[in-house]
Amino acid sequence: MIVIFLSAGIFLGFIIPTLFISAMPGLTIKVLELFKVYKQGSLTIGTSDYITGAGYYRRGRVYTYRDENGSERFESGRVFGKLILIFIPLFLIIATLTFFIFKIFFI
Repeated sequence: MIVIFLSAGIFLGFIIPTLFISAMPGLTIKVLELFKVYKQGSLTIGTSDYITGAGYYRRGRVYTYRDENGSERFESGRVFGKLILIFIPLFLIIATLTFFIFKIFFI
C-alpha cells in the first residue's frame, strides 16, 4: 500500500513541474524565487529562436537567466531540473504523511 502512495508522489512530482513549465511560466518563476533558487528578477521568460540538440531551428518560449554581470544564458532545462528537485521530495513527504494519516484513521 505504501508503494502506491509513494508512486503517486513520484508521479505528481514529475507532472506538476511539467505543467508549471508549459502552462504557467509566471508561477514557475515565482516558485523558484520563493525557494531562493534564483534572485528576484534574474529569471525571465520570452519567445526566442534557438537551435535544438539535433540541429533544428526552433522558435519558442525559453527561460533566460541574467546574472550580476549582465550576461544571459538559456535556462529552460535547469529550471525544469530544479523544479523536479523541489517537487519530488515535497510530494514524497506529502504522500508519506497521507499514507500514515490514512492508516491511522481508516485501518
